[in-house]
Amino acid sequence: MTAWLSPEKRNGIISAYEAGDPISEISRRFGVSKSYPGQLVKARGLPLRTPMDRRKLMARAASWKWRQRNSNSPDTGTSQ
Repeated sequence: MTAWLSPEKRNGIISAYEAGDPISEISRRFGVSKSYPGQLVKARGLPLRTPMDRRKLMARAASWKWRQRNSNSPDTGTSQ
């Protein structure tokens, strides 16, 4: 484990991981290796994500973005 990380940064890594952020983004944001977020999650006894979990999160995010984009557009009564 990287002892120099503050508890706040470690919690931030865990939060980002649980939110579904990509490991590469988490490691870049917090300045740690790509293996560190998984090591931290494992050390805390949390479940590791599977590739299927990531796909589900991406699909949910895409669906949410689509709904947001379409709910903000004015209803003209015509289909596109």
